[in-house]
Amino acid sequence: MRRFVAIAFLAHLGWAQDTSPAPTGASPPAARSKLAQLMLTGRFPAANRNMEVLLSAMYAADGRWAELEQSADTARAQVLASFRLADLPKQPVENSVRRIWREVQTFLMAQHNGTFEEIEKLPPFSRFAQANLRRLAAVYAMSGEEGVASEWPQIFKPGWEANRPPAAVPILTGGPGDSRETAVRITNAVDDAEGILTEYNYVAYLLGRPNKEWRRGKQSLTHKDEKGRQFDVLEIDLTAGGQRTLYFDITDFFGRQ
Repeated sequence: MRRFVAIAFLAHLGWAQDTSPAPTGASPPAARSKLAQLMLTGRFPAANRNMEVLLSAMYAADGRWAELEQSADTARAQVLASFRLADLPKQPVENSVRRIWREVQTFLMAQHNGTFEEIEKLPPFSRFAQANLRRLAAVYAMSGEEGVASEWPQIFKPGWEANRPPAAVPILTGGPGDSRETAVRITNAVDDAEGILTEYNYVAYLLGRPNKEWRRGKQSLTHKDEKGRQFDVLEIDLTAGGQRTLYFDITDFFGRQ
């Protein structure tokens, strides 16, 4: 059941119009990611204002606001704006924060601006950023903006960079996924939810934005084969017509809480 609930959140895309503070501060171009440079110059393809807020919030939660030429105060304001977009505190905290990074991850993969591995290095895929966003959302739900203002300096206190955990993301091997023999193998996912999201990130990277270039059709889970492997089989309906069936080897993370 938990597996299918996690999948269901991936069906939601689109946000209401919103505004946010203008960037302040400065950062040398060499320190910025390609994504940050595109956002700063207004040349990020197909990004609407709300997606920019969510992207900025993930940069903020990852401690990388300088790449967007923002101060810490502006970065915190972007996080608050993302919580309002996620309808906190009306919605459950975990559902809301997961929706934020799911929206952004799928969007970035669909843009295809780099290899899959390069895109995974961006803040929305950072487990450090996700943990911080979850922590801030929890205090926001209980204490509002004042709670975030108190918690922020606890997360980003002097010397926080030295305690930052090593970057780690799901790893994809094999492919392209058109059969069991060529299944995309996903390893290093922390749990079912991250593994499932990685499946859909791969589909977005391959086929474009969900509910625009494609829609999720049937999904089925196979029994273990003679090698002990378990597969997730996704049937994808293409907007232009036709269907793709993709196989994912989920043996490494299936059932991990």
